[in-house]
Amino acid sequence: SSYLSEEELVDIAKTFRTSRLVRNFMNENTELNSQLNTLARNLTSDRELEEKIFSVFDDNLEIKHDATPELKGLYASLRETEKAVRGRVGELLNSTDFVKHLQEAIYTTRDERIVFQVKASDKSKVNGIVHDVSATNKTFYIEPESLVPLNNKLRETQSQIHAECIRILTELTQLVKFHFPSLKKSEQILAEIDFHFAKARYAVKIHSTEPE
Repeated sequence: SSYLSEEELVDIAKTFRTSRLVRNFMNENTELNSQLNTLARNLTSDRELEEKIFSVFDDNLEIKHDATPELKGLYASLRETEKAVRGRVGELLNSTDFVKHLQEAIYTTRDERIVFQVKASDKSKVNGIVHDVSATNKTFYIEPESLVPLNNKLRETQSQIHAECIRILTELTQLVKFHFPSLKKSEQILAEIDFHFAKARYAVKIHSTEPE
């Protein structure tokens, strides 16, 4: 199903908020039957939905890690698995029996999986999955057997996080879809109100007076 992006949803929440604030301002500061008050009365807002959208995203327009209990749990699981991966990588790099088979005592990644650069002559001495071979055939990029389940868990958790983020965006999109026609109208009204204020500011700036 199609869904709106983070930026589009936040823009909608901003339109709701602006409409609500402008309508309240006009109610308090203009005559009931004035042109501006009549315009502002037709502005649409949904405070609950506006706040719901703002509560989901951070200042960088990214979905907050604790936007839903599911997401919070998944990110906690991700941190735990990352910690376990770091621990296992540390153990491997501290093992002289393992390091002696490597070109360099460092790890790298292939297809987002952690691998080590094993000397071609020693590839049979390191149990694991070969992900890549260097152009010179001197280095084999091997994912050690003991890292496979952890790397799998990482990938699995990351894809669950992605799926939960899509679910959140889809749910919010369904909620705002209903407001599309009125949001469009609100944007036109806000533009018109802005136009009147621009004229008023210009009139003040050049000390205009109304012709008799």
